[in-house]
Amino acid sequence: MEKDKIENRRLYAFLRSQTLTILMDMAFSCLFLMPYLNDLIIPAIIGGVIFSVAIGYSIWFWIKKPKEIIINNWLSNISSVFLFYWFIVNAMDNPNKILYIIPLICMVALFVIIFVKQRGFGFKI
Repeated sequence: MEKDKIENRRLYAFLRSQTLTILMDMAFSCLFLMPYLNDLIIPAIIGGVIFSVAIGYSIWFWIKKPKEIIINNWLSNISSVFLFYWFIVNAMDNPNKILYIIPLICMVALFVIIFVKQRGFGFKI
């Protein structure tokens, strides 16, 4: 079986970037905080700041065009699970508050794993 060929290395690196994935996971965690805290303002402000940093990172990535970026396939694959979980919990009529805490605890554990074990690697663009 032939290994997948990467057609656009810059786009692949952008979508698998460890920094961008961590920022998006932090934005997802703000979505879980909104119903748990029964408040929209504070998590929305925090999420907006995180999203602004992600947009700034994206602009930096496409304008500066770095030669190497840290990508993390494992983290990119796991982060999609949080988004699907958010859709499932929001589809429920009256979910228990613990369903909003579980992904936040998993997110903290995920960040500890990433920062301690460093699963990312340098990807030359």
